Amino acid sequence: MTRELPKRFRSVRYFDRISSEIADIVRLEMEKLGYPGLTTSHFEILTFLLRSSVPINMTQVAKTIEKTKPTCTVLVNRLVKEGLVERNPSPSDGREWALLLSKEGKKIRQKIVSISAKLLSLQTWGISKENEDILYPILEEIYKHIRNKKEN
Repeated sequence: MTRELPKRFRSVRYFDRISSEIADIVRLEMEKLGYPGLTTSHFEILTFLLRSSVPINMTQVAKTIEKTKPTCTVLVNRLVKEGLVERNPSPSDGREWALLLSKEGKKIRQKIVSISAKLLSLQTWGISKENEDILYPILEEIYKHIRNKKEN
């Protein structure tokens, strides 16, 4: 007979499952837009750039999406190849690139906003407003705690 695990151990499996479901939604939506193979990380960069009115450097992107600069370079290269992002030398620092949405990227701006709204919708998450007010601080606490442990 198998002993049932305590809830705290069983709950860990849901983090990966939720992440996979969100990634699937992003992949499917980006595929519908004609950009198959773009990931949630690509999507994060696009949403970050569309919220900015000025060009963004790679350091800012890496910090915002919490990836290394080399990883961001690979991600941005793909977005440039897809024609969604422009990369120009930074006027303030010749070692950096200034990133901004291209004309093509701006054309799909409203669709990106719609996908974001879908991802952030409580209906997508299947929780009530009251539970959202409880869930977010708990998730943030878990994330920060694990992040701090990893860095120390």
